[in-house]
Amino acid sequence: MRKWHNHNSSALKRKLLIFDFDDTIASTECKVIIRYPDGSSEKMSTEDFKNHQKKEANEYDFSEFEKVINPKVNDDIVSIIRHAIDARSYRDEIIVLTARQSASRPAVKTFLSSLGLNVPSSIELVTLDDSRAQAKADWVEKKIKAGITEILFMDDSRANVEAVRYLFKRYPQVIIDAREVSHAEEAF
Repeated sequence: MRKWHNHNSSALKRKLLIFDFDDTIASTECKVIIRYPDGSSEKMSTEDFKNHQKKEANEYDFSEFEKVINPKVNDDIVSIIRHAIDARSYRDEIIVLTARQSASRPAVKTFLSSLGLNVPSSIELVTLDDSRAQAKADWVEKKIKAGITEILFMDDSRANVEAVRYLFKRYPQVIIDAREVSHAEEAF
């Protein structure tokens, strides 16, 4: 009886493997266009934009992120995803969770498919249309409330990783492994 019980409880575990897209799976040349109140503008990389102090007076244009411009693949992360696809059980979920807007779905889906990562047959693509770290943590929290018991979260943003790690304080029964990864361009 004990053996069956142990097998049954492990069979109920639900794992969630989450991978960020930009600067985690691949780096791109997509830029944020910032228009300032004085009429000037500039294009900013995702790396620079992470450190930018957002101001209400500025207008932020993320339209370049509707495309995947000159992607450079982080082979290490793609290898981890492929391994996860091959090793997963029917209860595991593999997600690409991106701050990009929903208009980017076709381009990101096509790019992932070109790597052999087919959406939705092997992985799910979730677009948040929100670059706040809390947006990713909120999405992960909903999955915890839906019964996820183990989480692997990989993202290049320290703020995103810390926001997801903080969930462990609220849900100590959930195994949360949140890792900050190197940028794709550093993998070459």
